[in-house]
Amino acid sequence: MVALNAPASFYLVGDVFGGWNPAAGVEMTENEDGTYRHSTTVNGTIWFIFGDSLDGDWVSFNANHRYGPTTGDEVVTSDVWYTTQRSSIDGAYQFTAFDTECEIVFNPATCQFIINTEMPLDPLVYTVAGSPSAVFGTEWDPNNTDNDMVQQGNLYHWTKTDVALTSCEMKFKVVQNHDWFQSWPDMEFVAAIEEDGFYSIDITFDPAADDDNKISCDIIKTGELNPLPLKGDLNGDGELTIADINLLIDAILSSYIESSFDVNGDSEINIADVNILISIIIDGDAKGKMF
Repeated sequence: MVALNAPASFYLVGDVFGGWNPAAGVEMTENEDGTYRHSTTVNGTIWFIFGDSLDGDWVSFNANHRYGPTTGDEVVTSDVWYTTQRSSIDGAYQFTAFDTECEIVFNPATCQFIINTEMPLDPLVYTVAGSPSAVFGTEWDPNNTDNDMVQQGNLYHWTKTDVALTSCEMKFKVVQNHDWFQSWPDMEFVAAIEEDGFYSIDITFDPAADDDNKISCDIIKTGELNPLPLKGDLNGDGELTIADINLLIDAILSSYIESSFDVNGDSEINIADVNILISIIIDGDAKGKMF
């Protein structure tokens, strides 16, 4: 995918957009979110390409401003995002509708366009999905809306603070619109957590950057994990509470477990440990007996 450097305008050039004159294309209207739109009534088949500027010379326009398919004419349909890119190939996008009001929307940040015929354009959503669940709440779940990134200008951020972690590898991808069909990077992003402790994690995503620079991840150790003075004090806060039970259940369900979760000392980590921990809390055994 080719990222754009945010030109001031975008244009439609085609048979009904200036009569295939690269100097007479139709200028699109900029939206507040940085996308561009143009509405028109389509009655039949139209052909079009995009340009980030107009130019009276086809050779110059194709070489410097044209965005379109790379393998000749490409048929597109409504309500589907399509990726376009800078291309001097003699081809155009082909769209067919009959007596239909259509809105063509171009997103420079992702080099994508969509033709809306019924519903308003939904904003793009970027979500972090990865492992371990101690960081992301769930394992590799693109539908976890708690991990939706927050837009700040042209960038998207996801931040989590005071995460208690033992040494591990944190792996993740950024997913568009909760669908693995569009995700970055091609291989998962890997960050090593080399020491036990509390961490602050900030993931930044830049849709307009090239693939090697779309994602950055800052991980800062903010504190030491408390030693476990109580058997079953899994979150290290010095108390045996329902929070420890929830942490143990989540760990068993996600298979992200460690030896300290073996509350009853039988070298297995399962529902028996949950039952023992519940008994300890109910009995008020503040010493956390070793079994």
